[in-house]
Amino acid sequence: NPGCSSIDSVAIKVYPNPVNDILHIELTAAKENDRVKIEIINNIGQLIEEEEITFKNNQATLNTSNLQSGVYYLNLNGIRKRFVIVR
Repeated sequence: NPGCSSIDSVAIKVYPNPVNDILHIELTAAKENDRVKIEIINNIGQLIEEEEITFKNNQATLNTSNLQSGVYYLNLNGIRKRFVIVR
C-alpha cells in the first residue's frame, strides 16, 4: 500500500562505529521529540541496558562510556544494529 508507512520502512544508522563514548543514532521515521525505548544487548545476548531516548531532527545520542570494550547490539523497535566499543 503506497503511502502507508510500516516498521519495515524505518532505517536506523549508528555511528561512529567503532565508538568510544557517544553513539549517534539516526532514525528516518522518528517524529520530532519522539521518545523511543532502546535496549543494549551484549554479544552473548544478555540485556545490558534499557533506556528511553528522545529523537530531535531524527537523531539521538547514547552515552556508551559506562560500557566495556566489545561487540554490542542496539535493539530499537525490533531492529537490531551491531556496534563495537573500543577503549
